[in-house]
Amino acid sequence: MATSELGYYVRHTESALDALDPCDTGMLRRALGNLNHIADQYAQRRIGWVIPAGGSPFVTVSGEPTAGKYYRLYTSTPFDLHVAADGASYPCRVRLRIKSGHANIKATFRACLSPVGRGATEVNVADVNVAEMDVTGTAYAWTQASDLIWLDALRVREARTTVSTIDSIGGAPVGALWLRAELSVWVSVQDTELIAGLGGVELDEYVPPEA
Repeated sequence: MATSELGYYVRHTESALDALDPCDTGMLRRALGNLNHIADQYAQRRIGWVIPAGGSPFVTVSGEPTAGKYYRLYTSTPFDLHVAADGASYPCRVRLRIKSGHANIKATFRACLSPVGRGATEVNVADVNVAEMDVTGTAYAWTQASDLIWLDALRVREARTTVSTIDSIGGAPVGALWLRAELSVWVSVQDTELIAGLGGVELDEYVPPEA
């Protein structure tokens, strides 16, 4: 996993990057750092799920949801997350392919990043691991959450589990800590007759620029 030396992207003026100009060590280190930072920004796709052609999306059932209550539509399989120096996970950018089922009445979707099995207890907590998106319309459209989500240091500690592995050829098994997380998607409708739907989920680790 590439991590830049400075932790942010260094912007250069065009005059400093002319083809025939010499580069000193500092310039080269900043250029390599920029490449590493871009690699961090587009680090890892953790979820890339879309309903295939002819498949059935996940939808609410007309008349069943209670207005204002969140219902689970989707839970991912467990996946890994990278952990930063402060003990929190890398931030993640989430996009959902969603619809409300009505041209003028909205549905509110929540994406909850949590330790495995904790989505139901975390989704109603307005914290760093929950992103919310409002949508209206009868056609599915990709919607990106305005906020990044991540596991704070406490949730990272709660999500860790010990697994058995070997660290040398023919070596004895040793214990190793493994971080396992999951993403669940929930929806709340204003009208119980709405058939809101989810047709795709994308989750990417993303390190935002600091400058």
